[in-house]
Amino acid sequence: ISLTYFEFNTLAALYLFKQAKLDYWLLEVGLGGRLDATNIIDTDIAIITSIALDHVEWLGDNRESIAAEKVGICRYQKPFVCADLDPPQTLAQSCQALNCPRYWLGEQFGIEESEQGFCVNLLNSHGDANHVFEFKKQDLRLPIQSVAAALQACLLENITLNQSDIDTLTPRLKLLGRMQLIEQNGVSFIFDIAHNPAASRFVVKRFRELYPDKKKVYAVFAVMSDKDIVGMVEPLSLLVSRWYLPSMSDFARAADNENVYNAIKIVSPGATIELTDDVSSALQKASDEALCDASALLVTGSFAIVGEALVKLNQQIPIIEAGNPVNG
Repeated sequence: ISLTYFEFNTLAALYLFKQAKLDYWLLEVGLGGRLDATNIIDTDIAIITSIALDHVEWLGDNRESIAAEKVGICRYQKPFVCADLDPPQTLAQSCQALNCPRYWLGEQFGIEESEQGFCVNLLNSHGDANHVFEFKKQDLRLPIQSVAAALQACLLENITLNQSDIDTLTPRLKLLGRMQLIEQNGVSFIFDIAHNPAASRFVVKRFRELYPDKKKVYAVFAVMSDKDIVGMVEPLSLLVSRWYLPSMSDFARAADNENVYNAIKIVSPGATIELTDDVSSALQKASDEALCDASALLVTGSFAIVGEALVKLNQQIPIIEAGNPVNG
């Protein structure tokens, strides 16, 4: 049988990893876990950051069934790191059946929050809970739960870090399209590929923490038709004062912008919304308005809208070459 697009890309990536003779392979799992192409690899550590409703037609319409799919990345007697503070029971059951050494947020490692930042307490494979790192909130672009899980995995792999490393690395710890800030032509563009309600809630929370001075926010928003559009709009409507909805007719899965318009009106009947023919016109109109009243411009809703918007703004996507360090 022929390979799917994702299977082909995964095999190509694994081939390049092997050719580069890398010390560590970090594989982001896409669709759930058990069914994902990356699950062909018997990993040394399994990490689950959070569990929320998405891809429900494949994974199930509740957190228990989705967790059962995600835990399919775990392996017998291999460490399992979980950063979800409310893990479904199916995770614990599978963890016990596979005899996985368990490192769960709130149990084996933890986070303490203060007004200025976070303190992360980690546990090594010998059971010594004496590894503590501090983070400043203004330095973090990523969820602290995910950062803590990554550090816990590093510790289990005997990758040594100290507070000086954390202070140097944290401001540089960024992902393309994840609370990504670009200042261009006097406008603050913030890009985030949030494409489910849980991710939208995170965007609102982090936006308010990172940009408390941005009192008005305009959004260029597009979403795929199989997503919970109303669920995504609900948290965003608390932040966004004006919406720009481009047509994404080139993407077969994209929701019609009139359907998105109707979803926003369900949540916020008085919302100011403008439909545009394409991403370029949405960005132009939104940035013109944002420039006039010093508003921030949030581009979110899907990988598709963020990717196309970055291209329209002539942003270069970084290329990682084997053996070369990557800045930022």
